[in-house]
Amino acid sequence: MTHVHINLDVAADPWPDLQDRGLVNGVVERVGRLRSGMGSGRSSVAFVVRLEDGNALVGEMSMDHFLAAAAACHAREQMEGLRP
Repeated sequence: MTHVHINLDVAADPWPDLQDRGLVNGVVERVGRLRSGMGSGRSSVAFVVRLEDGNALVGEMSMDHFLAAAAACHAREQMEGLRP
C-alpha cells in the first residue's frame, strides 16, 4: 500500500522535498468514488486536476487514506476554532 503524507499546515511546512521539482499549479475539478478501485476490491477516490496550461491529470488514492486525511484536516480546523 502506498503511504500518503498528511500535512496539516502547508503554509508552515511547504513540502521542502518538492521545492526543486518544478511544481505546476492546478485546480481540483472533480472528485469521484471508484467502487472496487483498489486491487484489494476496496473503494478508492479519484481526482481530476486542471493544470494552468489546460491539461488535466488524474490522481487516485484509497478511500481509507482519503477519509484519514479528511478527518485529520477537520480535527485541525476544530482545534483552531475554524469549524464546529
